[in-house]
Amino acid sequence: MLREGVIPINHIFSSILGVCTRKEMLKLGTYIHIYIQLVGLERDPFVGTALVDMYGACDCTETARAAFDRINMKDVVSWTAMIMAYGQHGEGAKAFEIYLKMKDSGVLPNEVTYCSLLNACANLLDVEYGKIVHAEVCKLGLLSSSLVNNALSNMYGKSGSLEEAEWVFHKLSQRDVVSWNCIISSFASHGQYNRALYTFVQMSKEEMDSNDVTFISILQIFSDLAAPIPGRNTHSYIIETSYESYPVVSTALVTMYGKCGSLEDAEWVFYNTCRRDVISWSALIAAHAYHGHGKDVVRLFEMMKKEGIKPDEVTFVSLLSSCSHSGLIDEASRHFRSMKEDQGLSRTMEHYACMVDLHGRIGQLEEAEKLIYEMPFPPNHVIWEIFLAACRVHRDMKRGRVAAEQVLQLAPDKSAPYVLLSNLYASEGKWEEELRIRKLMIERGVKKQVGCSSVEVGNVLHRFIVRDRSHPRTEEIYAELERLHLEMKAEGYIPETNLVLHDVEEELKEQLLSHHSEKLAIAFGLISTSQEAPLHIVKNLRICSDCHTAAKYISKIREREIIMRDYNRFHRFKNGLCSCGDYW
Repeated sequence: MLREGVIPINHIFSSILGVCTRKEMLKLGTYIHIYIQLVGLERDPFVGTALVDMYGACDCTETARAAFDRINMKDVVSWTAMIMAYGQHGEGAKAFEIYLKMKDSGVLPNEVTYCSLLNACANLLDVEYGKIVHAEVCKLGLLSSSLVNNALSNMYGKSGSLEEAEWVFHKLSQRDVVSWNCIISSFASHGQYNRALYTFVQMSKEEMDSNDVTFISILQIFSDLAAPIPGRNTHSYIIETSYESYPVVSTALVTMYGKCGSLEDAEWVFYNTCRRDVISWSALIAAHAYHGHGKDVVRLFEMMKKEGIKPDEVTFVSLLSSCSHSGLIDEASRHFRSMKEDQGLSRTMEHYACMVDLHGRIGQLEEAEKLIYEMPFPPNHVIWEIFLAACRVHRDMKRGRVAAEQVLQLAPDKSAPYVLLSNLYASEGKWEEELRIRKLMIERGVKKQVGCSSVEVGNVLHRFIVRDRSHPRTEEIYAELERLHLEMKAEGYIPETNLVLHDVEEELKEQLLSHHSEKLAIAFGLISTSQEAPLHIVKNLRICSDCHTAAKYISKIREREIIMRDYNRFHRFKNGLCSCGDYW
């Protein structure tokens, strides 16, 4: 068309730019933009709005705003496009500002505008903005719109106002699959798994067909719970409904099986149903990383590149994390350099966190500290927290204090830095300093996260906290713990009493160690399941080294396989050994 000297009209440019809304097409889109400037159509409402859509979809909100400002006669579609551009990238306050300017200009918002604005409020996670919009749609009589109601439910759900989200959902006269997905996702994303699953069952009872979005939420629940049996049942249902071939669903299945401890199933889904793209490869790599299979992760990464798939930032997070948990310093350093030099990718905070963690784990605190100060952006509290944890393990009080000051300044409401610093002082016997930090926690209203371990027996999840005596079978559990303690000591087990950071007698330290939540869950599992059944334990925090040692002894003494997932990774204990090789 251009070769024949025909200049496209505005509608054609609008259609062409619509194809360039993916990041890999942005370069072409910018060339087309230059041509649009040359032919003088940049201020046209159709073309200008298409430019806003393109740049907004590619996370170039400043460029989108510049294109928006140049439109000579902005209509409701133009304003809505700019609201959407800000909203989908977490700039909800700016989206709200555009909405107010739109009203001041005399342009009336429509249903799509309000849906975009509510989605912007949802991504902002500020329910107060959302309530203002809710009041507006009430005034305009738009509550009869299922589009608006679904956006309202989603906004309240993402903001954590679950009761309001449920209220909007139940007020709907007609619920479509989007309505059900919004409320299920809201419950699931805030840990209300029982409510999410109950709603999923109700959805089926009302003969509403699930779709790919529904299954992603449900699979995420079973991933978080490390529940392989209901996960497999859901997989069967997915096959029945022909959704297994959907790329997002098959990738979610890979993730679910990986987090449920079944790498064999994760690999089967990947090799038999997944479309081989960077997302599915990254999911498989992450699954192996979660199990601490560092060398397998590196092997899969190289296979991925040989197939011509370019890794992205997410892939490198899994790769570097796995190297960190496997102590592969040379591999990690090479790939960290490769990100920028060979792949042209920008290193994010997560990539630096992996490298700081790796150096910290192997005791290279000077290198870890140097990396923090050389970062191209200010380190966040997570980076300093990782460094503080390393200082605590390697008893570097000087660096630990600096790290603690940074974390307390950046995240004063987080419990982890207080606990780590308190433990650092306690490990050095500085009880007055340890007490001062604990008092500071109380004064600031910061509460320590309670460690919790769970084990599934007879399709019922049993949860335990340290020194828990609330279970109906408490006496049997503690009797089993006592037997285990004697049997382990006979085999050479030595309790790591140095982990009990209290100024108490050695005997009491041993007793405190033996009543950790992990041991309670294991003891209950042993007295409640058959000899052949492996025990599946889930811990919400990192497993302590004494419980890790105890689990190895128990697996050998009782000839039981124990599969434990802590917040960081999987541990598979069998015949006195752990799959992590005692490096986690």
